[in-house]
Amino acid sequence: MVCAPILFALAYTVPDVRREGMANYWALSFLLSILWIGASSYLMVWWATVVGGVVRSPAPVHASPRSFSGRSIFQKPSNSVETV
Repeated sequence: MVCAPILFALAYTVPDVRREGMANYWALSFLLSILWIGASSYLMVWWATVVGGVVRSPAPVHASPRSFSGRSIFQKPSNSVETV
């Protein structure tokens, strides 16, 4: 239920190259996927900054998503140590 909005948005904007007849659209699918990753990363950092400003948290606390972006889930615990 929580993932439904993003799943619907991706289903309607990124061609599914696994379907028959859509294999030729692999480059478009790749580029749109990169755009979605970039947009969601930007929004995540922006929302974290806004929420951090609203709750008046110190900069290292709400700046944590900035250091997490672009890194794997396995590196996140070590990234939180780097941020503080």
